[in-house]
Amino acid sequence: MLTQIGQRPAREGGELYVALSECHQRIRLYVNLAWQLAAADDVTPGERRNAARAVRRYFSLAFPRHVADEEELLTPLLAGTDPHVDEALRMMNDEHEEHDRDVQRLVLLCHVLEHDPLHAAARAELARLATYLGGAFERHLALEEALVFPALRRSAPSVQAALYAAIRRRRQRPRATSTIAAK
Repeated sequence: MLTQIGQRPAREGGELYVALSECHQRIRLYVNLAWQLAAADDVTPGERRNAARAVRRYFSLAFPRHVADEEELLTPLLAGTDPHVDEALRMMNDEHEEHDRDVQRLVLLCHVLEHDPLHAAARAELARLATYLGGAFERHLALEEALVFPALRRSAPSVQAALYAAIRRRRQRPRATSTIAAK
């Protein structure tokens, strides 16, 4: 059975913190779903196809928006507030670049499995890649949650509200899609 997506975890804190925490939870869920769809033998081709489509769409549409929010909105807001936070922001942005190629490969492999859910080589590569990305993302998210999230919570409520509003506005823009993401 593949993991169900769409369950909202209960979170304490303001809207901004809840939204970012939910984004992190979705990253964890979708990388786990990528591994499941690659490794599970007890799913139908239709289930594998649907899971591959969901993972592909998440990592080609929603995930890049989250990365852009962190780089374009969070980093400028928090830069210079604390040397430890500055180092965390530098590492966060460097890791985004490091993850990019692997995420693009994950999207491509999901595209393959969407059209050929029994493709053994794509499944094997996706299982390895999802395992790697799961660990890399977990370390990355833990750093953000330990240093960046608390720094956001220390910012003024009006700043948090403005940042949350900016993130929400970005979600309301028309979506740009890659050729792989489209469908």
